[in-house]
Amino acid sequence: MKTQFLKDLGLEKEVIDKILAENGRDIEAEKAKTTELQTQLDTANKTIKERNKQLETLKNSNDDIEGLKKQIETLQNDNRAADEEHAKEIKKIKVENALNNALSAANAKNSKAVKALLELGEDVELEEDGRIKGLDEKIKALKKSDSYLFEEIKKTTTITGAHTASNPNNQGDPGAKKDSEKTYDDFVSEVEAKED
Repeated sequence: MKTQFLKDLGLEKEVIDKILAENGRDIEAEKAKTTELQTQLDTANKTIKERNKQLETLKNSNDDIEGLKKQIETLQNDNRAADEEHAKEIKKIKVENALNNALSAANAKNSKAVKALLELGEDVELEEDGRIKGLDEKIKALKKSDSYLFEEIKKTTTITGAHTASNPNNQGDPGAKKDSEKTYDDFVSEVEAKED
């Protein structure tokens, strides 16, 4: 989303900044998902190469049957350990992404400082929806005790002096709100309706 597009709608700088901040959070959330998927893909490709190499080694081996059994057992143990390490790595990425998304949604001013105060241990549990179990309660408690770490965003903001491109003087529908009476949500609805 371009700043100029929002300026052309007649929105004020404060409103534009809020819209762009929210858009930035959405972009960061998608980047985090992409990073997680890329890590999984890289690890899977690496695992496939390693296992193909192991199979080739076994195929070319001229050892006795007992030697092959021991070699297979060793490889199975190595693969099991690699799988566990991979699962830990993926969980760590998911926890980091979930934490970043939660702090972004909570409007944390300094994520690093808030993370330190949340004191999440190593045994963090992820819920089915990908969120960290109990994190919302911890953030709420932190907002109460250390509210200065979070930006307060008002849900409804009245926008004055804004005109839409299709109806610059808000003419037409006699029941329609005047631009000076519209909230941010009203303007977002208008923009979304135009995009459809």
